Amino acid sequence: MGYYDYRAFGSPLTLPYTVDRATYAIAPYYVWQSKRPAPVYRHETLREFYCDFEGGGTARKQTFSLLVSEDFAKVWRALVFFAGAALLAPLIMLRRVLLDRRVRFLVLCVLILMAGVAIEIFMIAHYLAPFTAAFYAIGLQAMRHLRLWKPEGRPMGLTWVRLTVTICIAMAGLRLFANPLHIAPRKWPPGEWVSEWYGPGYFGVERAKIEAQLEGLPGKQLVIVRYSSYHYPFEEWVYNAADIDNSKVIWAREMDVAHDQELLNYYADRKVWLVQPDSLPPTISPYQGPAQLSAGSH
Repeated sequence: MGYYDYRAFGSPLTLPYTVDRATYAIAPYYVWQSKRPAPVYRHETLREFYCDFEGGGTARKQTFSLLVSEDFAKVWRALVFFAGAALLAPLIMLRRVLLDRRVRFLVLCVLILMAGVAIEIFMIAHYLAPFTAAFYAIGLQAMRHLRLWKPEGRPMGLTWVRLTVTICIAMAGLRLFANPLHIAPRKWPPGEWVSEWYGPGYFGVERAKIEAQLEGLPGKQLVIVRYSSYHYPFEEWVYNAADIDNSKVIWAREMDVAHDQELLNYYADRKVWLVQPDSLPPTISPYQGPAQLSAGSH
């Protein structure tokens, strides 16, 4: 990561996320911080994301009661993402696990994580991915305790463990064959499934297909992306490699006539395409550019 940062920014300590937040974001990192002044956004989709989505969420977290309720919601989102319904049953052994010295270090790590999550403004479940091994190690220990649970001498715990494993295998197979069986998971908007255990399966595929198509053409390509008025900010199509000018395919958002012409003049050696992501299906066509500006105007 340090080498990547050095090649992109000239410093191994400059993180892409830090540059992004300093340039565009108004929402703070932690609950005791205030909003930053909104910068001038040149694209409406950026303003919607950083001001309406993120900024609006920050405004809801100003009272203690709302902060507490939001923290409970974070825990619930994490449980749904990492455990779902199938892996919740072993958690009835949570008290025994917390007292189990064999996983005490992992429990301590998770408690420290929870303290950090509590003071963070935003928490999407996959942000916790570095702790996945700890979550499932604790979960497996809970299943071991559940397996030995015999209330009134009946091996109910063993039955629960077997049922849990069976459900996990069945759900994995169901998700794998969802398309042939015409069982469609919820696909839109992306924000509705981002904290679930499954994904829509197609997300980003259309953009990848178009980019692969353009990569196979001779010469360099420039893609102008035209969003509709109802475009959903989570589905972003415009992103590029760190070395933009030397990329085979460059993506850019459509702006006004003057700025579009400036872009076309800068990349005059490229074939220009128009992509409309919000069409069903997304379309690509040769770009009919704005009228040429005079040299003086440019």
